[in-house]
Amino acid sequence: MASSNSSNSSTETLEQLLDKLRQNLQELAALQKQELAAVVEHKHQVVAQSTAAKQQHLHAIELIDAQLAKHPDVERLKNEPELTEQMEGLKRQLAECQQQNEVNDQVVKITLSRIEQLRDTLIRAHHRDSVTYDDKGRIR
Repeated sequence: MASSNSSNSSTETLEQLLDKLRQNLQELAALQKQELAAVVEHKHQVVAQSTAAKQQHLHAIELIDAQLAKHPDVERLKNEPELTEQMEGLKRQLAECQQQNEVNDQVVKITLSRIEQLRDTLIRAHHRDSVTYDDKGRIR
């Protein structure tokens, strides 16, 4: 075991990379739930923090994916049933994250639309209630 660590000191094992990928996907899913709750509750600061954290996890996932693709033992992912099963589970997790992201996106769009409608209603009400005068002091 010590010899494989010394010869592979700069390259993580497939198992380590898969574990990191799983952790990042789990944390991404948790952030998405937090983000959805923050959008619904209008907690804009939490939404901003969640978005930043999500970006970090997405970047990490991309890096891990690239490491897996270039890994010297990448063929094991296709040939070893345990690793193949782990990869399939990770793909399902990723698909669930993508689906949740679409849900969150729709909720954000609906929320923004409602805010726009409220803003327009307030502007119309303000204009309706505004009284203006002409140069002779008469109400227009």
